[in-house]
Amino acid sequence: MYDHFSDLGRYVSILDRLMKMYYDRGLSDYEIGWGQQFYVEYIYDHPGATPQEMAHCMGIKKIFVLGSAVLLISNIGMFFLTMETPLWVAAGLNVIRNISIGCLMMPLLTWGTSNVDFRKVADASSLLTSFRTIAGSVGSALFVGIMTAVSTASQASYGDRALMHGMNMSFLCMAAGAFVLLLIAVFAVRETKNR
Repeated sequence: MYDHFSDLGRYVSILDRLMKMYYDRGLSDYEIGWGQQFYVEYIYDHPGATPQEMAHCMGIKKIFVLGSAVLLISNIGMFFLTMETPLWVAAGLNVIRNISIGCLMMPLLTWGTSNVDFRKVADASSLLTSFRTIAGSVGSALFVGIMTAVSTASQASYGDRALMHGMNMSFLCMAAGAFVLLLIAVFAVRETKNR
């Protein structure tokens, strides 16, 4: 039974990487990645726009709230996966999770670089990317640790489905984190006024 579970995770991971590679390859002539295409589209429609103008026009708080809410919903959806769930459902939830994470990264990157001297924006962006990569690694280790601990502790109760139960509990913890993020987005983030 564990073989099927490891195959599911592997296929979802492969699908995620292939999707990013597909976009990266299609956009390589323009020297941008899959996460940057939306910025380029906006700049194409609004030549000379600054990141702050983009943030104001796009409604960064709205995007941040939307990303947090969709991340919460997709994590709850992942919590309800079973061994009988079709692969396309898990893959679809994963695609939705990636879109929501993109909605979160845009405002965080814009806010993180908004007060930086324009000559240092590339450095600030690189630093934020490094922090994001480190945080992703720590988060992955944390949630895999939760999955492993729960599946080990529930082996007697769940038997062959203990690993799936561990994964479900890990996504429930992610949903709790996304809920906190949603509360921050709704109550702690203030829209900036036009000057």
